[in-house]
Amino acid sequence: MKILDTTTINHIFKEDVLLEDTYFITPCIGDEVVTAEIVWDKKVPSDIKDIFQESFFNQSLYLKNYFKMLNKYGGRSFFNMSGFGDISIISLAKTLVELEKTSAQNRLPFMEYEEEILIYTSDDGLKRKIVKEVGTDVKILLPTQL
Repeated sequence: MKILDTTTINHIFKEDVLLEDTYFITPCIGDEVVTAEIVWDKKVPSDIKDIFQESFFNQSLYLKNYFKMLNKYGGRSFFNMSGFGDISIISLAKTLVELEKTSAQNRLPFMEYEEEILIYTSDDGLKRKIVKEVGTDVKILLPTQL
């Protein structure tokens, strides 16, 4: 599963990157993308989907993790409505890792498929927080590695 943050969306717009796979964003990132679309006068490619619209996604586990991360990390402003994108990415990473671990326990021995979780960001602060929360269970890549 491939997750994008706002810096990556801006990179896609700036460099006119053609996507060849399906990528996901959180609703908080979706809110930020609206502004990026206006700034760049471009629309988000159809290959980028809101994770909440996917039937396989466990929204209740995500919201539980979002609540925990919202209370754990500062740097958010309800007045300016900023800082929520990072919280949503961290929460999504935790949720996906937890779901993957649960499904791995329920797999039969011959079923070895494990989906790799890739997060594209150039935000060093976000990278550190993701590593702190989920360790090496996700790969963090730069937007230029799309």
